[in-house]
Amino acid sequence: MRKATVFIAVAFVLALGAAPVYADDIPPLPHAFYGELLINNSPAPAGTTVEARGEDVRTEIEGNPITTTESGKYGSSNPLEQRLIVQGDILEGAIITFYVNDVSTEQTAEWHSGETSPKDLSVTITAPPAPGPGPAPPHYYIDTNLFGVEMSFDISDEGEILETIEAISEAGDLTIVIEEGTIALDEDGDPLESLEIDVDPSPPDPPEDAYIIGLAYNFGPEGATFDPGITMTFTLDLDDLPDGVDPADLVLAYWDGDEWVELDSEVIIKNSTITVIADDVEHFTTFAIIGAVTPPEEEEVVPPEEEEVVPPEEEEVVPPEEEEVVPPEEEEIVPAKPPVNWPLLGGIIGGVIVVGLLIFFLVWRRRAA
Repeated sequence: MRKATVFIAVAFVLALGAAPVYADDIPPLPHAFYGELLINNSPAPAGTTVEARGEDVRTEIEGNPITTTESGKYGSSNPLEQRLIVQGDILEGAIITFYVNDVSTEQTAEWHSGETSPKDLSVTITAPPAPGPGPAPPHYYIDTNLFGVEMSFDISDEGEILETIEAISEAGDLTIVIEEGTIALDEDGDPLESLEIDVDPSPPDPPEDAYIIGLAYNFGPEGATFDPGITMTFTLDLDDLPDGVDPADLVLAYWDGDEWVELDSEVIIKNSTITVIADDVEHFTTFAIIGAVTPPEEEEVVPPEEEEVVPPEEEEVVPPEEEEVVPPEEEEIVPAKPPVNWPLLGGIIGGVIVVGLLIFFLVWRRRAA
């Protein structure tokens, strides 16, 4: 009985001593991360690796690193889907750093056991030079001084500009854009090494009855060519136009050494602003906006219609018909009748009537008897 009691006591003491040792052997719970993922400001493609590194952080294990399966994202807020699992014998609050394709994002987070945190990551990764024997191929640059601002841009050995060049004048009235992929060559056909644009303080005189509107700009070097042509955009104030210049007639022109040559230009008038755009500038020289004075329309003077003067019709002069001269008929000469003896004739007639009545009376008496 005494031995049993001693054994139980010893076992109890050993159990008490072993308990803390057992607790210290329990590893802390991991900290999980997920979020959006950008490489060079674009969504990272699927297949990108994301890893967390720091003191006592376990790597090369399941969950760290992870390989993305969706463009622009790593991990998920869903506990049943993939996450970046950061675990190890890590002190609470320790700082961990995130890597993308073995390149540091220089983004960090505090580690806390058992937590899940969203963490958007972004990294800039420069493509390494292509491997190959011998020295690296030469790298070409085009040095620019655009309106007093000096910069350098990549250009290929064939003169192809590898990044879009855009610049705005100090006065804000001119914007130029040379698109990526433009072939820029010097007068000898070699890749362009320099590019300068500045105000031309004494440009050639404009054509007769025209003005240079705003500032003229000199583009160099002389003889430089661009394919396709670059875009120039001039912005002007409507109130700055001289009298007689129609804003719709403004054109971008260049000096060819003898005269101003107009380019096909688009004119946009909005509120009090005029924008003149030409997108086919193929070489460098002096450029300016030219505005011709529009002559006032002359009123067409219509002369009064002249009344047609109709000469009076000349009366046809008909010569008088010549009267036919009829010779007078010769009068038949009738011999003159002797004058009638009317008393004698009356006496004879009266005598006849009396004789007749007398005969009628005699006959009537005879018949009556």
